[in-house]
Amino acid sequence: MGKTPRKLRTKLVILIAVAVLLVPAIYERYEYKLEPIFSDVPPPPDEFVSEIPPLAPVVEPNSREYFDSLYRPSDDHVVTDALPTIDELDSELPRAWTISVASFEDFDEAFSMEMLLRDGELQAYVLPNPTQPGPYVVFVGPYLNFDRAEEVRTIIDARWGMASQIARFKP
Repeated sequence: MGKTPRKLRTKLVILIAVAVLLVPAIYERYEYKLEPIFSDVPPPPDEFVSEIPPLAPVVEPNSREYFDSLYRPSDDHVVTDALPTIDELDSELPRAWTISVASFEDFDEAFSMEMLLRDGELQAYVLPNPTQPGPYVVFVGPYLNFDRAEEVRTIIDARWGMASQIARFKP
């Protein structure tokens, strides 16, 4: 069974049409078009004058002067005044308040009290007592407003039957 002449003619026409379209495109890609380039660059000056300032002398990297220039501050960078202490800045710093809820000998008891307060949606945390080894203190806060700290303290005392105290927060 051979192909009919009509199908053969159709395929030949399609092949010629593709060749007519693609062959010029292939040759146009490689043609170079020379166009004149116009520039607004001014002509070079008649005389060239260099106004570069002289460079500072270079210090040898292995010398003592080089080491001193890197690691010793100059006189204008030395601080002569003593830095103020926290006690001196005390009146300028914002005050915060924290609530001391309870003190426990065992960390697990302190942790369970912390979780109980956190379940009541309070910001509770546990710290070891800085003056004595062993006791763990449960705190709630800090609060920037003393009235809010007083309000939370009354809620804690009423809900959990504690005798909590308000103290100044020290980070």
